[in-house]
Amino acid sequence: MAPGVFTPNRLAMLELLASQAAISIDNARVYAELARLNADLTQENSDRRKAEEALLASEERWRKLFENSSVGIALTAADGRFVAANVALQNMLGYTDEELRGFTAADVTLEEDRAAIEACISQVAEGERRIYRLKKRLARKDGGVIWADVNAVFVAASGSTPAFFALVVADITERERAQVNLGPVESDAAGPTPIRPGPCSCD
Repeated sequence: MAPGVFTPNRLAMLELLASQAAISIDNARVYAELARLNADLTQENSDRRKAEEALLASEERWRKLFENSSVGIALTAADGRFVAANVALQNMLGYTDEELRGFTAADVTLEEDRAAIEACISQVAEGERRIYRLKKRLARKDGGVIWADVNAVFVAASGSTPAFFALVVADITERERAQVNLGPVESDAAGPTPIRPGPCSCD
């Protein structure tokens, strides 16, 4: 190589070009990382949107089931206090949703059958079960008494959502009446229950 080729000016220019090349390489790496992060964020947003859409669809299905079901459906707090009751259960008991929110499940149960409820809730509290089924008598607002088949599922607390029970209540009065071959059930709050085929139990 001929002497004097790399003059001070040329060396300075080469150093500048080298530094610019290094910066360009670093910038390319930054742009690639930004592109990757943007792709991840886009995918995350897409996944979140799909999850939100699925949640909304699930909530809509639950709302329709809750509102249109022919059997009673209720949500109660862990202590048994009503949080929500559908129209079928309101009609079954003769109370409005607002009125039921002032009661617990035990409050609308005949006193003789409350021990079974307490036993089931105790088993849930001790972690022995989270699902139970009860056949018990319910007291209507007008003083009448009905037999009900109650299926309950305990849902543990999650995040900001407190623990609760989901109840499905079917009126089986006619079935119980047929089994004991009795006439129409009479509404008498002060007198004994007209249908007594057996004790209330927690299955």
